[in-house]
Amino acid sequence: MEDVLSEFLLGYYKKNYNDNLKNYLKLINSAKSNIDFHQKLFSHKEFSEFKEECKIVKKIISAMLGDNWERIREQEGIEIHTMKNNEEFFIKVQCKIECEATLLLSICYETDLLVNWVSSLKKSTTLDEISMYRKKIHYEYNLPWPLTNRQSHLNVSCIPQPELNTVLLVVYSPKTIIKSTNDDSLIEMILPCCGVWIKKNSTSTDLVVTMQANKYIAKIPNWIVNYIIKSSFFQLACALKYHVENFRGSPYEFIVKDKKEKFYKEIQEVFTNRL
Repeated sequence: MEDVLSEFLLGYYKKNYNDNLKNYLKLINSAKSNIDFHQKLFSHKEFSEFKEECKIVKKIISAMLGDNWERIREQEGIEIHTMKNNEEFFIKVQCKIECEATLLLSICYETDLLVNWVSSLKKSTTLDEISMYRKKIHYEYNLPWPLTNRQSHLNVSCIPQPELNTVLLVVYSPKTIIKSTNDDSLIEMILPCCGVWIKKNSTSTDLVVTMQANKYIAKIPNWIVNYIIKSSFFQLACALKYHVENFRGSPYEFIVKDKKEKFYKEIQEVFTNRL
């Protein structure tokens, strides 16, 4: 198994989630009957982080495909749903956009440019680009009281699914948070999990954003939560659509062409695999 472990550790920095998953499962099965090997696996931060990522991916997909969603708003082709599961609260936004899937992905994935259209963000910074498909980011929020002075340190993974002409972006707060700033006035806000699912169709692109909100939101009356979600998430979807429509000549277009030519070239192949 040592060769599989070496390949996995190397792949963590070079490959995407699906390419690493096969080796991860082999290592997990081998560790079940070998305590020493089990301990060795978890001595590698890459293995622990990938295991955490696997749980997040499973949770996002399960929530997205759940059948207990309640639609709270539908307007201009944008649907907003909520789902309560015990103390867990999920939000789902979905719409169809007449654009290239790669274009839409770039607007959602380029961290440093998110402040251009996400009004709740004051700063958005890439802290560490681990690989072409994985990075660590930092958000500083622009939120009203009592949520002022909030920040988040997040892991992001881009998961191509060529068999479905789909890319899934996974965003979540890691278990161990290493702060990137010495500003003690900033309070860490935990994002349990968020998935941005982008699927290319023949003439349009489907977008589904599924997010698990902070656990404390489940204690707020539904009518207050729904009122806030109806407004804020609808405005967010409208802002995204606006940037899609004005992509040409924007910083996003130049990034797709120049900054990450190899990345977006590979992503384009994912979206055209079966069309």
